[in-house]
Amino acid sequence: MREKHARKLSVAASLFPVAQIMGNLPADMVRMERPFLVCGVDFCGSFYVSLKVRDRPPIKTYVAVFVWFSSKAVHLELVVDLSTDSFLSVFKRFVGRKGVPEKVYSDNATNFVGACNVLKELSEAFHSSRDELSGYAAQRGVEWCFIPPRSPHFGGLWEAAVKSAKTQWLRGVGNAKLTTDELSTQLVEVEALLNTRPIASPGTDPNDGEALTPGHLLIGQPLITLPQ
Repeated sequence: MREKHARKLSVAASLFPVAQIMGNLPADMVRMERPFLVCGVDFCGSFYVSLKVRDRPPIKTYVAVFVWFSSKAVHLELVVDLSTDSFLSVFKRFVGRKGVPEKVYSDNATNFVGACNVLKELSEAFHSSRDELSGYAAQRGVEWCFIPPRSPHFGGLWEAAVKSAKTQWLRGVGNAKLTTDELSTQLVEVEALLNTRPIASPGTDPNDGEALTPGHLLIGQPLITLPQ
């Protein structure tokens, strides 16, 4: 009886190991390259902008979140609407500041499913602009990669960046109606804060120096600290 019980325990232990083996990281996340050569992009929002014009209601806007694969550095851009021309303008501003990327990853439109109107709008925007985005990127030597349908776990890197950006935004602004100038300023401040987060846990030794952040890889130091 004891031997039979021991065999059951050994079989159960073999079926449910204590330590799981982690899969290899994607090759694009461990490459040594310049900032934002390989990045992902996603939409965040919606946010309402006050026009300060009499009898004009606030307009709905969005934020494009670009995340650098190697260091998780982020770049935030204001999107005035969900049209293809608006996103292409955002992509041009991103290229003008960060350089032409080699690969850009984004969600597939079928990931945006649900009853929320925002998700429906995002789905329609990606459906309408997918071919134009791929064609525009191909003309400039950029490989635009869409993750498989209904697999949001493939985009965990930019989903985490969107969550962090929205968390910092809600802490600083909440539901306040901002002007375009105030919104752009707040986006830059949130971007600087996210790029000052440590990439790895800092050591406990006080002689180790400051922790490595995405800001070190962008400008050589954290973005919101005083220069030495």
